Amino acid sequence: MLPAACGLPPPPGLVAHRGASGEYPENTLASLTAASEQGAHMLEVDLQLAADGELVAVHDFEVETAWGPRIVEETPAEELRSLISDRNDIGAPYPTLAEILTALPGEMPLNLELKRRRADAALWPDRLLEELGARPRVLVSSFDWELLASIRRDAPDMPLAPIGARKPHDLLRAAERLGAATVHCHRRLAFGDFFTAAGSSGWPVIVYTVNDARTARDLFARGAAGVFTDFPGALLEELDLA
Repeated sequence: MLPAACGLPPPPGLVAHRGASGEYPENTLASLTAASEQGAHMLEVDLQLAADGELVAVHDFEVETAWGPRIVEETPAEELRSLISDRNDIGAPYPTLAEILTALPGEMPLNLELKRRRADAALWPDRLLEELGARPRVLVSSFDWELLASIRRDAPDMPLAPIGARKPHDLLRAAERLGAATVHCHRRLAFGDFFTAAGSSGWPVIVYTVNDARTARDLFARGAAGVFTDFPGALLEELDLA
C-alpha cells in the first residue's frame, strides 16, 4: 500500500502526468482541473524556480517564444505567465504553484516534480515549504536527488520520491538515503527484480508513462503500485477503475 501521507489509494493507482496532458496543454490549470474531474488518483505537475523566486509549472528548461527562447530559471514568473506554451493553443499561461493550490480541491493528492538546471538548490526548500504550508497529500519527486536531499533536511516528514530511467541500483540507493516514500521509474526498469528489491525496502513503485490498458495491467501484475498516464479518464475507464 502506498504511504497514507501521499494520498494515493491502494494499488492500482493512476497519476495524471502533467494533468490530462494528452487532451489539454500540459501543466496548465485546464489540464490539471480536467484530470481531477476525470477521477485521477493523483495529479503530477512539473515545477521550476523562476528568476524572482516564484515556483512555476513548466516542464522544459527553455521555452520558445515569439521573441526567441527564454530560460525559465532566468525569467521572472510574471513574464513566464505571459508566454504561450508551444503545446498550448488556447492561450493559457504557465501557472504558479500558488495558483495551482488555489484552483484544485484541497484534498486532491499532488505529485510535485522539481526540475532544476542552474537555480540554487539552497533556495528551494524555503520557497516550496512556504507555498505548501500545511497542505496535506503532497509527494515531492525529482531526477535531481541532491535537490531532494536539500528538501529532506528542511522537511523531515515530507514524502519524497527519487525518479530514475536507468541504473536501478543507484535509484534504490538514492531512495534509501532519502528515506523515500515511493520510487518512480521508467518502464525500462519495471521488471520483477526491481519490484522485488523496492518492495523489500517498503517502497511502492510508480512507473511512467503508460497510456494503454494492456501495458498498465502487465505492470500492475508485475508489482507496480501505480502508473503515470497522459489520459487518466480513458485509462480509468479501460481498467474499470472509474
